[in-house]
Amino acid sequence: MQVESVIMESAGAFMKQLKLLGWLKHIIVDKVYQLLVTCDYCDCLNSLPNIISLGVPIFGLSATLLPCSEAAYVSAMHLTGSAVHQI
Repeated sequence: MQVESVIMESAGAFMKQLKLLGWLKHIIVDKVYQLLVTCDYCDCLNSLPNIISLGVPIFGLSATLLPCSEAAYVSAMHLTGSAVHQI
């Protein structure tokens, strides 16, 4: 088992506990374009279904995500179009 996998599992368990305690209100992901362009984010991407299942709002921030990449990001995050709001 890779260290990254253990860390992600621990982080997921930690977030689930915070949710159960009522302390996890939302998740903010900065530089979301990194999910699409960096291999290091693959482990994070694989853990997204578990994070999404927590049922808290996830805010993705990016000043550099190109409009042509938005559909790829939505697909990678396993989101529906109705869940995406652009500002």
